[in-house]
Amino acid sequence: ATRTTHPRVIRGFQEIISLVAGEPFTIENPYIWKTKAGVIEVITKAGCHDMIAASTTCTHTWEMTNHHTHCGTCSQCIDRRFAMIAAKADQYDPVEAYKADIFTQSRSKDEDKIMTAAYLERANQVREQDDITQFIARFSEVSRVFRYLNGNSGKVAQKVYDLYKRHAKEVCDAMTQWLAATSPPSANAPCRETAYSGRSMNRDR
Repeated sequence: ATRTTHPRVIRGFQEIISLVAGEPFTIENPYIWKTKAGVIEVITKAGCHDMIAASTTCTHTWEMTNHHTHCGTCSQCIDRRFAMIAAKADQYDPVEAYKADIFTQSRSKDEDKIMTAAYLERANQVREQDDITQFIARFSEVSRVFRYLNGNSGKVAQKVYDLYKRHAKEVCDAMTQWLAATSPPSANAPCRETAYSGRSMNRDR
């Protein structure tokens, strides 16, 4: 899960293991500057796409069954679905493994109804940021991770900013691809992300 690979958690693990071992111990995450879509691309390019269906991303593990290994509505499941589309690997990720399909099924819980819309809205907000200073001012909580990353603070901030921008573009492009594949073209169509949010909310009423 994302929390276990957060730089702060990895730094904590390093410190604890170093104390126990009595010597410096380093934990490296080779994918720290990759988005989920980027990691999926590494998997597919290595010819290991068959492993995708057997992997688990869901945070609601207590809901897991042999038939549904993912709830489909938590933030991890949502990010996985969009990443698969962005990496052009959704054919290797069976929809049947998700208890709920965020693209086609209604959701009964209020938090589930707004989760995907909030996810898309954040991607749109990040995509609109054209300056790193503006980005950090708007999303100040991001700066908390800087001290747990190695390197010059300015360069670290730039790499974090680039990672967020890349992820936002992947999310928005994935949404555009999905809507293009499922919706008839229209010259007067609204923003695709907005169109999805509206369609989703209408379906859940």
